[in-house]
Amino acid sequence: MKYLFVLMLMPSIIFAQDFEQYELPLDTFLNGSDGNGGFESPNSLIQYPNSYDPMWDSWSGWSISTMTDTLTRGFENQYSCISGGGAEGSTHYATTFVLGQTDIIAVPYEYGGSGELVTASLSRLFINNSTYAYYSMLEGDAFAKKFGGADGTDPDYFYVSIKSSSMPGDSVIFYLADFRSDDPAEDYIIKDWTVVDIPEYEDTISMSLYSSDVGAFGMNTPAYFCIDSPDFMYLVNNVELDEAHLEIYPNPSSGLFFLDDPESTISYFSVYNSSGQKVIQDSYNGTTIDLSDQSAGSYLLYATKKNGKKITKRLMLK
Repeated sequence: MKYLFVLMLMPSIIFAQDFEQYELPLDTFLNGSDGNGGFESPNSLIQYPNSYDPMWDSWSGWSISTMTDTLTRGFENQYSCISGGGAEGSTHYATTFVLGQTDIIAVPYEYGGSGELVTASLSRLFINNSTYAYYSMLEGDAFAKKFGGADGTDPDYFYVSIKSSSMPGDSVIFYLADFRSDDPAEDYIIKDWTVVDIPEYEDTISMSLYSSDVGAFGMNTPAYFCIDSPDFMYLVNNVELDEAHLEIYPNPSSGLFFLDDPESTISYFSVYNSSGQKVIQDSYNGTTIDLSDQSAGSYLLYATKKNGKKITKRLMLK
């Protein structure tokens, strides 16, 4: 019996990027002035585009920040998050100035050298307001109104729309501020990191901002928000699998995994870590896989059978 597994049923590995890799001193930021055009994950599979204009020292897209200023109002504090740091106690986070839309690009790569592609799809992320946008909505400023108006009854809103190029149509909507309720007690402006679940968006993730405060030149609300710890799930596309008779034990293991292929059908295999890096590739000898020199975590075994079909198994190294 054969099974053709669709994308959502394939084994996967989830990893979160917390932006700590940039090792910035506290109260500093990277705004693209190095001319690199953006930032990327350690495995280069997730890209955060940035556009920087040296003539005006202006930028759009993504910046990496460790700013802690939760008090200063206005444009001069455009890199800070209203929570004063990253999600879950981290110091680093990403802030964005949205000029039309801001993208996150998930780059596919060839898996196991046999033509199948692995894509990293976004499954969730933390979102929060920037300090600049938060106080603009809370108090109003020279360019934007106070949300709710003078008497607090204006049905104002500010939200981010998240879409995937691989799933045109529906988008995930997250309200950074919402004053539309008939009960003023339910009005809010986000000031804490909040988890937003994403329906496994792939390829290019586009984020756009919308506000009820719009003028002759477009949105008056400062077009900024912050993200942290986006989770990405590696998925295998279009892989036809035979019924898997391969047994692996113990699993989890502290290093050695014993493989049992009773029908002797496995030809060779590869093992990938949670960053999508190949750590082992070898012909199958019917005995063991040794991961004792690797860090604890989740790994993906990708075995090729003699008939060309594939078997995937998750390995947990403790």
